[in-house]
Amino acid sequence: MKMLQDNNVRGIAYMLAAIAMLSSSDAATKWLAPHYSVVQIFFLRAVIGLLPSVAFTLIDNGKAGLLPRSISLHLGRTALMLTAWGFFIVAIRDLPLADTYTIVFGAPLFMTLFGRVVLRERVSRERWIAVCLGFGGVLIVFHPSGVGLGPAVLFAVAASIAWACSTIVSRKLGQVERSSTILFYYMLLCFTATAPFVSSHWTPVEIEHYGAFFLMGIIGCIGHWLLAQAFRYGEVSLLAPFEYSGMVWAIIIGYWFWADVPTPVMLLGASIIIGSGLYMAKQESKLLRTASRMETDDGALIEKA
Repeated sequence: MKMLQDNNVRGIAYMLAAIAMLSSSDAATKWLAPHYSVVQIFFLRAVIGLLPSVAFTLIDNGKAGLLPRSISLHLGRTALMLTAWGFFIVAIRDLPLADTYTIVFGAPLFMTLFGRVVLRERVSRERWIAVCLGFGGVLIVFHPSGVGLGPAVLFAVAASIAWACSTIVSRKLGQVERSSTILFYYMLLCFTATAPFVSSHWTPVEIEHYGAFFLMGIIGCIGHWLLAQAFRYGEVSLLAPFEYSGMVWAIIIGYWFWADVPTPVMLLGASIIIGSGLYMAKQESKLLRTASRMETDDGALIEKA
């Protein structure tokens, strides 16, 4: 019991760090997006991240780390992540950004549900409350206008479901593979998937953008390793609410780099999102203390006997 609680705490820490890193990488992507195609950006991100991922894998587990134990899970995870990204791009062509993000950020709800159904995780009342509170905060932040049920909305829902499914595969993969190996194959498969199409979408890279590309690749590489670590240790239903912390980073980064001043409504939503994560952390801390006391009491009873 105590080992499970310790792993969940480690999973939360890794998830928070992963979201911070991936949010920073997304900021670099936003900076580059007006100048380059999405295919080129993701291709170069994979190219830049591939070499560090190889080095990290060799350091972590030697040449054995380059040999997958389940190539099918690696393929499935990468395919689901790319599918989620593809559906998101299709949806955002026709939907306002706020509406698309609101639908896609429903992923933690699907993550919690799939964690219960597929992985047979016990989803406590506290976890459901935290997920629903976090999603409520997202709704407040984006206050969608409501566009009805159309093809673009269905694509956004599909993106949300694909991302949630990828987290389930990540959890399963983390039980049989080291995080460095997961990172390596994600970068390798992303490179393989985008390489055939990049030539038709290529734009010469300006010198002033080299730094942003490098930053995006390295931070993204670290972020995906941390994400793999998070799902290796923490239960999916537990980690789901902490994905909402990306909203907080989006507000901070938007204000710092683009002078986007958060509105009172946005700050209210962000507060609810933070509160849902803190509520979950507090509940898990209580469970950890309870488990520790039970083990201590059991040990004392055994000694007396």
